Amino acid sequence: MDKVETEATEDFDEREKQTVGVHPWLFSVLPFIFLRALCVLCGEMLFCPETEIDPLEWGPAGPPHAAWELGAVGVYWMPYESRRKGAVMGTIKIVSWNVEHLDRLAQPNLSGNQKRRRDAVGQEIRALAPDILCVLEGRKGEAGIERVASDLLAGEWAAVKASDGQYATLGSQWIWFLVRQDLAPRASLLPVAVWDSFTSKSWPCHLWGEFAEQQHQHYRHPQVLVLDWNGFRVEFIGLHLKSKFVNSGEKMWKAGGAEREKFIREALSARIKLTTEATNVRAYIDAKFRQVEKPAIIVLGDFNDGPGKEYFEERYLFFDLVSNLQGDVFFATRFLNHALFDFPDDLRWTVNFEDFVDPTRDSHILLDHILFTQGLVDGTLPWRIDAHAGKVEHEIHDLTNAGLPKSAKTSDHKPVSVLVTTAA
Repeated sequence: MDKVETEATEDFDEREKQTVGVHPWLFSVLPFIFLRALCVLCGEMLFCPETEIDPLEWGPAGPPHAAWELGAVGVYWMPYESRRKGAVMGTIKIVSWNVEHLDRLAQPNLSGNQKRRRDAVGQEIRALAPDILCVLEGRKGEAGIERVASDLLAGEWAAVKASDGQYATLGSQWIWFLVRQDLAPRASLLPVAVWDSFTSKSWPCHLWGEFAEQQHQHYRHPQVLVLDWNGFRVEFIGLHLKSKFVNSGEKMWKAGGAEREKFIREALSARIKLTTEATNVRAYIDAKFRQVEKPAIIVLGDFNDGPGKEYFEERYLFFDLVSNLQGDVFFATRFLNHALFDFPDDLRWTVNFEDFVDPTRDSHILLDHILFTQGLVDGTLPWRIDAHAGKVEHEIHDLTNAGLPKSAKTSDHKPVSVLVTTAA
């Protein structure tokens, strides 16, 4: 190359530097930035060429496709339902908490520590700030839960009561839903008669290896909160399955011999009945799938699948309780997800119970669960549960109870929660 060509080339390079400046990528992204601004201003999206469906006009069933959306630095795939024009996204916090004999805090003439515990329970609920709270071991009867809502929580949450006054619950530990006052007009309880018509009020139960038949039914009937979210129906199944507790069980186990055998038989009987209760709950969920393609169902509560779990499942039953609720993985669209599936292993527990059946077992046990249907994770419904949305509320629980004597602590169970992203 001669001197003239070299000078001309250097002159061109210098002019190019002056034109482009120090950001040679600018011209490559300016069109994207310009078109992205148009998308924001116009509230429109660029659509996938395979479809002519306008996402602004899809109905309650949701869109059958998705669209390509133009981002500031590229194009990415975005489901219609999460990018509707004018959509306002919000969150709903759902909490399940076994408050351990809440009925004892509404008695007259409370002791000093009982008053401290009562105040701490209210403090913990306010710190949790649930929009929907499922209370286990709640007060018996409507008057009792009204007193909790008005006195303990100063009317910030409303108790959702059955329109017919029927709860089909025995004992003093009831299941209740408390909702924020602004959600109260949208909330109702499913009549227990409807549940029983979809499943059965009672059912035959055969103890392990026996042909003799006995009838069983829920000791604490599931309570179903129905929430009408602008025409979108969400059901919350509150559960507190019958406890496997055997009177003097620890003493019988340690005695060995005939006493231990008696304990094992009683515990197995209780576990089998417990499992049939879970099967009845699953029957209700399956019934909903015969009515709606993608029902929005959240199952939450204390499943009582704790101490002695591995011993009985490995030696006698060969199945676990939660799997009876979750369903069959071969019918994946009906399988329930667990809110704590992606929660850290070492934090995935809600009670600290020493297991006298298996003393070597970690005493940190997960008794409290939140499960939900697949439609709530695949982006096709107005409500969506994202990854890492569930947690055990260790921090709030421990901070609330710090410094309190054992008799004043709020509960032996820690609350579990899940955040739901909603479309207005």
